[in-house]
Amino acid sequence: RAGGAATIMLAVLLWPLATQPTQTHILLPDDRLDCEQGGLGCKGFETASDWLARELNASTYEYLQPNNLTALDERIGIILQSAADPRYHTFYVGSFGDMAPEARDIVFTSAINKGAALVYTSNVDSNVSRHGLTLPQGLREPRLVNVKHSDYKGGRLLGKELCRLTEAIPRRQQVTCLIQQKSGRGLGDSYASERICDGVTSKVKEFCGHKDHQFTANIVYPSMPAGLDIQDTESPELQEWRTSVKDRVGSALIADTYISVIVTPEDFLAELAWEAVARYRPAYDQVLISGFGHTSLGKEHLLAGHMFGTIDTQYHKKGRGLQFTLSRIIPVVGRELNGLPSEISKELLPGEDSGRIYSDTELYVADMQGKMVQRLFRTYDSLVPPSGSDIDGCKEWTGSERDAPDECKLRVRAKLYDIHIADTVIVEGKLEVSYWLKLNWLDRRLAWDPEVYDGLITIDYTKVWRPPYYWQNKYHGRNLKLYESPVSINSSGHVTLVVNDQATFLCDDDVVLFPYDSSECSFTLVGEQTVTHFDGSLGFEIADPDRDFHTYGWIEEDDMEDDSVKRSRVHFRLCYRRVTMGYNIRLVVPAVLLNAIGFMSF
Repeated sequence: RAGGAATIMLAVLLWPLATQPTQTHILLPDDRLDCEQGGLGCKGFETASDWLARELNASTYEYLQPNNLTALDERIGIILQSAADPRYHTFYVGSFGDMAPEARDIVFTSAINKGAALVYTSNVDSNVSRHGLTLPQGLREPRLVNVKHSDYKGGRLLGKELCRLTEAIPRRQQVTCLIQQKSGRGLGDSYASERICDGVTSKVKEFCGHKDHQFTANIVYPSMPAGLDIQDTESPELQEWRTSVKDRVGSALIADTYISVIVTPEDFLAELAWEAVARYRPAYDQVLISGFGHTSLGKEHLLAGHMFGTIDTQYHKKGRGLQFTLSRIIPVVGRELNGLPSEISKELLPGEDSGRIYSDTELYVADMQGKMVQRLFRTYDSLVPPSGSDIDGCKEWTGSERDAPDECKLRVRAKLYDIHIADTVIVEGKLEVSYWLKLNWLDRRLAWDPEVYDGLITIDYTKVWRPPYYWQNKYHGRNLKLYESPVSINSSGHVTLVVNDQATFLCDDDVVLFPYDSSECSFTLVGEQTVTHFDGSLGFEIADPDRDFHTYGWIEEDDMEDDSVKRSRVHFRLCYRRVTMGYNIRLVVPAVLLNAIGFMSF
């Protein structure tokens, strides 16, 4: 009993520590104005941090001057001085891109030595071990985590797209990379450009090595002088630097006339490479250029066809990329005093005391539709119908789709429109028409993220599964298939097929009351497969009715039993009544007058 009481007492004493709430503090460079003006240097860190502040219920959220490291260090110290246990505090430091790496490392070391964990976003590596890092008792690395996008993986995505584009081109491609000089800091640092080039090289050799593409000597360009802004187009220094980059590319194109692919580490540099190619290589459309960053400038060049692809680091995408990664990392860093758990992917930098975690990237290409087609149809089987059982409200259905209620089957929406009456043979009960039929259904296997591509995919209809159907009252005589369009697919997986046919249908005609007779013709659409349910929710339209008839239409739906199998039907009913005015004048009135005269004559 005494031992049990001691255990309970110990648990009570340790309970405050065990339930110590984690505190997250977000510190950002005050470059909001640059972001609001659409500056190319702004990667959307504020957008990500705004989202994080709400998602993580951040204790503090404040802006600091990018170069004021003293204020940053002091602010961290003030927060931790008032903390009961500094170890449960995590600081997310936004991208202070203008910080000198060594000065920033000193601030980071100070925060960690005070017991806090620290997460930062930057492409520049940190090395705090040389600044006297001493971890508090009971802690181990990593308590400093660098979250960034992977230049190497981005390069591999570009390499895969390059293979796709050149698969049908018989000639061998010669690839060169635009690499920044080792000295200096500027746009597209040398490490990033080399890693991008390494990624492209490895993927090309792996994915299309049979094409034997060659990688020639890199084009080394001068680093942009410190203090220059790439948006300051009036700056003579910037113009001089731009010219020097284009001259380097031009010299390489002249020296090696076989260069056909240029890999660049920034969209801005891709623009300079394209300008050089347009000047020094008359047939510039034969040179493929890649960018990196997916800036507004990059989007323009993709649309114009000046670049074949660029990598979006997704810093600004809600719930993706940087935001998604930070939302997982920050709570864990603040809660796990012994560092990141093994289930979270991480890479320890060799010889350094910091952890690095890569956020997701996405490839955007000029031929985005072609890229999506390749991705979606890699394992797609057009002979297998899509499943309708994952429709909301039907997920608890455990029986077969064949026996499922209609609302749980694959819904096929139909529209019959632009009906042109070509010929009417009332005596035989036949109506020859040309018509357009639109079918729409959901195939979740063909859905994709609209953030990646927000357009439609158009592809040959033989490549996708199509719901089989037939017309129940179609006359087996002259039937012409005038047109069957390619199917269009949107990002949600909805597939649309349009068919134009000319056919003869059997109708119910009653000529006993001529010329006051009326006829009804039903175009009955029947779904052949029991896993589908057809409906006429898209509508029914008549294009140009016969001048001799008043026409109107409506839709009815039912099921039919065929060999104990229930199939859905849609009846597009067309009713046409004869226009009697002309018949009254030409037939009825003369007949009445003649009968009246004959009656009076007797």
